[in-house]
Amino acid sequence: MYWYKSKTNNSKYSIMKTLIKGITLILTSLILVSCFSGNEKRNIPIGKQQLAKNARINKQPTSLKQFKNSQDNKLVMKYFKDTSGAKVSRMPLPASWKVNPNYKDTLKIKAPNGITVSQKESLNFGYSEDKKNLQVLRDEGLIIEPVRSLKGIIQFITPKYNKIGYSFVKSYPVPTYEKILQSESNKIVIPGGKIIVSAVAIEFKGINNKKMLSVLVQSKTRIQGIDIWSLDLSKLIAPTEIFENAKSTYLYALDHIQINPEVIQKTNQEIKAGMQETARY
Repeated sequence: MYWYKSKTNNSKYSIMKTLIKGITLILTSLILVSCFSGNEKRNIPIGKQQLAKNARINKQPTSLKQFKNSQDNKLVMKYFKDTSGAKVSRMPLPASWKVNPNYKDTLKIKAPNGITVSQKESLNFGYSEDKKNLQVLRDEGLIIEPVRSLKGIIQFITPKYNKIGYSFVKSYPVPTYEKILQSESNKIVIPGGKIIVSAVAIEFKGINNKKMLSVLVQSKTRIQGIDIWSLDLSKLIAPTEIFENAKSTYLYALDHIQINPEVIQKTNQEIKAGMQETARY
C-alpha cells in the first residue's frame, strides 16, 4: 500500500492525505473486487435447516429440491483475490461454477446454461463542506459526491439499466452478508473513524429471456469532517427459467463468505505504519 509523503509543514493535511489514501484502499478491499484461480476439494453439506434459515433471511424461495436440481449440487470453497493477486476470501459455490483465473477481468464466474457473474472495479467517493478538504479528495482521485442512501443509489442506477434493456423488479436486504462484512470492518482500526457497511440485492428483468441479480455494497466512514465512501456492484445474469435457482445459489454463497484474517492484520499494520511515517513530516 502506498502512503503519501508530505513535504510541507501542514501536518493536518499530510495526515488527512494519509488517512484518505489508506481508507480508500481499505474500503475497496473490504468489498472483495476480484476472484481466484482454483478451489478447495471439500464438499459442503446443505441441510434443510440451513436452507430454511437462508430463505427466511433473504425472503426468497429456497428449497433443498431447488439445490438438488442445480447443475452440480456439490459445493466447494472457491477463493477470491484482490487486484494484487492476494487471497482475500472464499465462499461455497457449485463445482460446476468456474471462476475466471484472470482476477483482473470483470467476468468473474461462468456456470452452465449461460449463468454469469461479473463485477467491475469499485467506485470511490468523497465529500466535505470544507474547500481545502475537497481539494485533498480531488488530489487523491476520489469522485466528489455526498453520501447517498441505498434507496437513492438504486434510483440513480435503475435508469442506466433501463437503457440496456433491464427493468426494475424489486430490491431486498441481504442482512447475513452485510453482517459478515460489517463484522470484518469492525476489526480495522481507523484513527477517529469507523467503517459502516450496507448491502442490498436488486432484481431486474431483461431482454432475451434473461434476469439479473445485482448485489450492491456500500462502505462509508467519516473522519475530521470528510465523508469517504465506496460502492461495489456484482451482477448475476441467468436465463429466466433457472434464475431463481442461480440467485439462491449465489446468495447462499455470499451468506457463507469467509474473509482471510491476514487481510485485516495486514491492513491494520499498514495503517499504523502509514501514520508513523506521516508523523515524521
